[in-house]
Amino acid sequence: MANTVTVSALTEAIDVRKDELIVKSATSSKTAKYAYTMLGVKHKSVVPTLETEIVLQDGSTCGWDPAGSDVFGKVEVEVFAAEVEKEFCQREFENSWLNYQLRWAAGLETLPVEEAIINSQLAQINLAVEKGIWQGITAIGLTGYTAQLDALGAAVKSVTYDGSNVTNTIDAVVDALDNDALSNPGGVEIFLSYTDFRKYVREQNAACCANRGVIDAASEELAYLGDSRVKLIPVAGLEGQNRIVAVPYQGLVYATDIENSENIYDFWFDRKDAKYLFRVLFMLGVAIRYPSLTVQAKTA
Repeated sequence: MANTVTVSALTEAIDVRKDELIVKSATSSKTAKYAYTMLGVKHKSVVPTLETEIVLQDGSTCGWDPAGSDVFGKVEVEVFAAEVEKEFCQREFENSWLNYQLRWAAGLETLPVEEAIINSQLAQINLAVEKGIWQGITAIGLTGYTAQLDALGAAVKSVTYDGSNVTNTIDAVVDALDNDALSNPGGVEIFLSYTDFRKYVREQNAACCANRGVIDAASEELAYLGDSRVKLIPVAGLEGQNRIVAVPYQGLVYATDIENSENIYDFWFDRKDAKYLFRVLFMLGVAIRYPSLTVQAKTA
């Protein structure tokens, strides 16, 4: 499938700041930074789990009567190969205001605003990864977190999502959290869309008192009011999903082969076809690490 390069907006202009190109900003793969990261995964791997039950017994007499249980389990994660390929022909810029950067001689070809073009590709890849790990990527066979949560059924606690009052929804999620989740080192992470995060901030700022500072909706994360063990984390991957997900610290698994490989690119000039080629190749997979300690809010 050939990609297209559109340069029709690059019309001739006067007094243009030629060395600047505005690149549309995009949210990076934020969720992966909070997940439990597994490296070196080529196909499938497992995260070992252990659930321990302790029974306190009468110790006033001698004897030996072992009790309790230890259940060893595993969470399996499978990675899938994702690739991005682009090509750029410098001659497509011939009649644009960027033509001042072109060099017309064999072996001396140049691509205008090369750095901006590369940065734009990487920003969109990160955004695609962010959305994909939550919503899935059909083209490569990746099942995202939300579909995995639904497949777990009753193993995951669920409450009703109410988009008109995000505060009530988050309160219901927190109320449903198991004490084991809250006592987990690192606490609990509640992931929600940026839209829901802004609504929550507005609701909190409107409801509270003059002696508390205004909450900033631009925050990367926010402590849940009343319990510092719980953090609210807005992510682009849940945008439009009508869902809020709470997991113990690093309760989401993100697997790949090489760390940060979604930002490792190859960019070269193909002399045969006289085109610049861009390529990124990486592996990614996701899993839910603690289903029994996870709570989600979703529409009924």
